[in-house]
Amino acid sequence: MPVADRMVAAMKGLIAFVIYLVVLDFAGYWFHRWQHRFGVWWELHAVHHSQQQMSLWSDDRNYLLDDVIKGVFFVALSSVCSRHNSWCSWRSAISCRAFSTSMPG
Repeated sequence: MPVADRMVAAMKGLIAFVIYLVVLDFAGYWFHRWQHRFGVWWELHAVHHSQQQMSLWSDDRNYLLDDVIKGVFFVALSSVCSRHNSWCSWRSAISCRAFSTSMPG
């Protein structure tokens, strides 16, 4: 494969990654807003905001069900993305390896 073709392929991958990153960030923002909006969901999520003393672990205070809901949401979103980008798959969402362009699709 000539160098120019590899550069074009790399740029396509980089552009796809940036789009994927923006979509996930946007979705993450709205997901967090929804956690605050709905009563029962807020009850699950409120423990995340109940920390009195901030530490490196403060962000990890969640109920398991809240984490499962979030995981399912982002796996579904990543699966939708994977239809358009072979490197963006549910496996990358689960393993947090969205940076790797060599993952099988």
